[in-house]
Amino acid sequence: MTLSRRRLRGRMGVSVAIATMLLLLMTVVLFGAVFWFVNEFQRPPVQPLGQFSASLTYGGPGCAPAQVCEVSVAHLSGPDLGGSYATQVGFYVASQADPAAFPPGPLTLAQGGVHTPTWGFGQTWTLNASTYGVSAPDNITVAVVASNQLVFRMVLEATTIGQAPYVSMSAVTPVGLSGAAARFNLTAQVQSSPLPLSSVVVTANICQLQGLGCSMVAMRYAPPTGLFYCVGTATLDPASGTYYLFVTASDQAGSTIATVPVAFAH
Repeated sequence: MTLSRRRLRGRMGVSVAIATMLLLLMTVVLFGAVFWFVNEFQRPPVQPLGQFSASLTYGGPGCAPAQVCEVSVAHLSGPDLGGSYATQVGFYVASQADPAAFPPGPLTLAQGGVHTPTWGFGQTWTLNASTYGVSAPDNITVAVVASNQLVFRMVLEATTIGQAPYVSMSAVTPVGLSGAAARFNLTAQVQSSPLPLSSVVVTANICQLQGLGCSMVAMRYAPPTGLFYCVGTATLDPASGTYYLFVTASDQAGSTIATVPVAFAH
């Protein structure tokens, strides 16, 4: 009787161990199934550190018409970059046509005119690119790295401008000139797109009023009026009649010439 009881107890112990192992196995299988099911759910996209935009500016003071004068990156939204990232925000600019034009290492916030502790919404980082000698056509790559993480990258196409500027209006005042010492004002309105008017070179040929040996006169741009102007003096005393001045507007896409009639009377 004692031996039977021992055998029964042994069998019961084995049964409990097997049941425990089965429960553990079922738990692991169930947990694995639940994990697989949840893992199959579509994950939300990774949120970037911010949104940015980049642009190029052609021409301007100190730049040729086709030259890339400025490279700009605007902070449109997202958290400020700076503070703990102060020494870890870098701007990389590269030219496809001339890979050695820009520095290989990162440019700082201060090099782009951002002198605040942080770079945030509404601020624009602008690099003066006039000293790097990059001109269209070219592809300029701009990248922003913060805390060793790429937060923005964009390739900007620097294209040649297909339409030459043209003179849409020109005039000489006073209307009638008389005598060899007659002074006059020449004004011209120029249309240019997409280059700014400050990148257009406008000259005037006034040789019909000054004779042989005269030189081209540079016309200055007056931003408040949107007009080009120059002041000249007639060194000849021609016969009464109509004479012509020639205004030339030029940029890297080409040039156009406009004629300006001048009435001379005695």
